[in-house]
Amino acid sequence: MITITPSKVTLTAASSCVPTPYETFQNGGFECGIYPWRARVTHGTTYAVTSPGKSGLFAFEVDREAPFDGVRLAQATLSQLFNLTTGTQYVLTFDTNFSNRFGGYFLVPFNGQALYTVDARAGSGPGVWRTSNIAFTATRVPSQYLIEFEFVFGSTSAVAKVDNVILTPGT
Repeated sequence: MITITPSKVTLTAASSCVPTPYETFQNGGFECGIYPWRARVTHGTTYAVTSPGKSGLFAFEVDREAPFDGVRLAQATLSQLFNLTTGTQYVLTFDTNFSNRFGGYFLVPFNGQALYTVDARAGSGPGVWRTSNIAFTATRVPSQYLIEFEFVFGSTSAVAKVDNVILTPGT
């Protein structure tokens, strides 16, 4: 008779790379790849997690490439679904970067309602990171929220990045 004594094996990852879907907002620096974010693109756009980011190694990047479609627009969406505490105030902070002044803009919808816009023509110019802050109160019951970044490009080839997406309870 052979007796096998089971052994315990523990694999440990960096705490920032251990996802718990929908329970907390996660991986806003894209240091762990794209999960739990979801990305979608239209014809003429591609996405990747690339280096360098604003701080840290990585950022989420969307490239607007030719050939352009019939309406000369291209879009990409990055989203994450999670739970918030109803009645609590939060601040969403994130950094954006456009490769050129005519690169387009970001819309930031919460549950499908656009609350904020970042335009490539605003800020310090192309290639410069811009920090944005959006204050809001969680009012939905149930408290599940979908935060999106919608990249909308015009007819010019462009690169747009987002990094350091942080959601904190307000004070």
